[in-house]
Amino acid sequence: MCHILLNQPTKYQTIRGMNISIAIVSADPGTLEGLSALIRSTPGLRLAAVCGTGRAALAELPEVVPQVIVIEPNLNDLPTYWSVLRLRALLPGVVIIILAREMTPQTVQLAVAAGTLGLVPVNASPAQLREAIFQVASGGAWLDPIALR
Repeated sequence: MCHILLNQPTKYQTIRGMNISIAIVSADPGTLEGLSALIRSTPGLRLAAVCGTGRAALAELPEVVPQVIVIEPNLNDLPTYWSVLRLRALLPGVVIIILAREMTPQTVQLAVAAGTLGLVPVNASPAQLREAIFQVASGGAWLDPIALR
């Protein structure tokens, strides 16, 4: 199940002329909590939905239509890259950032093949994740420098 938050009042301000709606998909409660707090505290970002499974994201995010989805591997119910492919098919305008546990050449290849525009290590700093979100929401791509080594 996803927690849809679009109708809840928020105290955000726009930055860079943006008001970006974000959905988080992760099976890890700590990741959900941490990312939710980061997004709520960042001017220009708005938390639209929080989903604990890939199936919930596929079922409910088409109703929410977030601009950016941040998805963590190990969803427990569906393969992450398959979920990304399905989400992109259901939401053609959405951009997706994967939080990667390992930055290997295979991870980069899978992320690019799935159509993600952002690949960020799960232990990235809040500043890195914010920058990745703003970058992909602006039409760019973001790849952690570690992945380029």
